Amino acid sequence: MTGARAGSWALVLGTALCLWQGSPGQWWAQLAAPVGGGLATALGLAGLYLLACWSARPAFTGYLAGTLYMLGFSWSLRHISFAAYVAVGVVGGLYYLLLVTGAAWSPRRLRPWVFASGVAATAWLRAHMPEIYYPHGQAAHALYELPELLGPVRWSGELGMNLVLAAAVAWCAELATARPGARRPVAVALAAVVGAWALASLGGSRRGAAAPAPAVEVLLVEPGVPVEFFAGRATFVEVLLGPLLGATRAALEEPGAAPPDLIVWPESSLPLELIGEPPVLPGPLGRSVGYYAPDSRLPRLAAGTRLVAGTTWRHPEPDPRRRGVVALFDHDYRLVGVQEKRWPVPGGERVPFLGLLPRTWAAKLLEWSTGMVRDVPDLASGALRPPLETAAGEPFAGLLCYDNAFPGVAADAVTAGARFLVVSSNEAWYHLGAELDQMVALSVFRTLETGVPMVRSTVDGPTCHVDADGRVRARLEPPRAGEPGRVRRVAVRPSEGTRPWVLTVQGFLGPLVASAFGALWLIGLWRARAEARGAPEHPSGSDQNPSPTRS
Repeated sequence: MTGARAGSWALVLGTALCLWQGSPGQWWAQLAAPVGGGLATALGLAGLYLLACWSARPAFTGYLAGTLYMLGFSWSLRHISFAAYVAVGVVGGLYYLLLVTGAAWSPRRLRPWVFASGVAATAWLRAHMPEIYYPHGQAAHALYELPELLGPVRWSGELGMNLVLAAAVAWCAELATARPGARRPVAVALAAVVGAWALASLGGSRRGAAAPAPAVEVLLVEPGVPVEFFAGRATFVEVLLGPLLGATRAALEEPGAAPPDLIVWPESSLPLELIGEPPVLPGPLGRSVGYYAPDSRLPRLAAGTRLVAGTTWRHPEPDPRRRGVVALFDHDYRLVGVQEKRWPVPGGERVPFLGLLPRTWAAKLLEWSTGMVRDVPDLASGALRPPLETAAGEPFAGLLCYDNAFPGVAADAVTAGARFLVVSSNEAWYHLGAELDQMVALSVFRTLETGVPMVRSTVDGPTCHVDADGRVRARLEPPRAGEPGRVRRVAVRPSEGTRPWVLTVQGFLGPLVASAFGALWLIGLWRARAEARGAPEHPSGSDQNPSPTRS
């Protein structure tokens, strides 16, 4: 192997390693928190940029680095299905092929901007691709423990933060490799990017001011890791209900403790399925709970206390498939309202492309998926519903697990009047993997985008409170195996229901940036093919900005 090839392989592996270890939940990001993840991701982005600048085969090296990165930060998916885990890497690498080739084929003076738009566009595309949407592992998520640096999120959302971070890294790489006489314009461009980043951060004060109403007292309940569920010795709900009920009852009976306004249980915590339209309980909740946990009882609730929990609802018309819902109960355990899950998990709750396959193939795929997740993955996408309310009338939104990962769900809820967000989540499938921290990172971005606080109750952590400024507070770290259920009391300060500017622009900003990068990619492809044929790229027959990737 020649020295150049060895260097190319080292750059590919180093790039993938840095991007992987910069992602939330990885050992380096945790060891060197809070700055370690950001530094590692910046080095990984710089590696991608150098692959675009210097690699003789940008398509291959970009795809390989991206595939290795996807396989790295998605490692916990192997617990669910190793075949699906491999597919995530194989398909996910294509986004990095587009990113690196788009930058490699662009004129040198435009390359940092093309690269930055490519990072933002490919992350947005991966998060919104029909049937196989996957929003985890975006570059900006590495900074989630440093909300002071996430000012651009308040102005242009997740996409804008990805763009600013990638632009800063690209211009730093240009400055480091530029000839002495060419450094001044590069330094000016870098200063402009860093200045815009700083202004967005300094001027990004919280848009939703604290409401004059009293704080909402919330009791977050985390049942712990159901080890027996992983071993297949019991059903999920049988393992979960005992610790869940015990921890809730102990917290409510604690001497001197004031009754909370809300109790939040995680997703999959109710052993029943709502039916009809409007949704109703199929029977007394206590009887259903007693069937699965005969030694437990529902705790007695004070008159002003309401319970939030995740379950499913079989809607009769027009689609008979189940929908995931956040259900709200009053102090007598009567159903008050629901909010529906908008984004079912691909593979785990909804089989991608099932309607496009022949009936026999679709049946086989559904059967295989059912065995993989131990339930029929037939959840339909839910619809937007009005906010839920506390007993005192404070409006809030209930987000079920994966909905936390998508800006539009939280944005729609705040637009409808929600003044804080409640997430009911089940991430036990990942065996305490990095996805737990990745979901917390996504929660930080949702609070910064909307300007309202959030509380999260999960099966196995991290259960936490994220304030409207993106700071993670009152975090329960993942429990040890066999540890009983735990609780955390938090006081949530609802924010005014004003609509942040970012909620207005984020609906079209993603398609706009993706379309712009797509156009630049096609133009670059035409230039590369023209150069390969030996044809002039300009009417003058000269390339005003030769690329260092070409001889």
